[in-house]
Amino acid sequence: MVVPVNYFWRPQFDVNWARGPFFREQHAMPGLLYLLGYLVVVPLVVYFPTHLLLQWWSRRGGFLLEEGRGDVHDVKPVWRE
Repeated sequence: MVVPVNYFWRPQFDVNWARGPFFREQHAMPGLLYLLGYLVVVPLVVYFPTHLLLQWWSRRGGFLLEEGRGDVHDVKPVWRE
């Protein structure tokens, strides 16, 4: 949602690489095609693998959870004395 807003509303600022990588406008393809590709590729290459990694890590015991559902609602505070 933020990337398209930045693309159309503030073209002079390349926030979140909405116009091209490394804060430079790209000219290899039309701008809207780049934006559409960016909106598809970044979640698939960055966010989805991160989600899978964190999900795997939490199942391995990456978080201190009490027996039960295994989500954030089951977290007990751990006090060290």
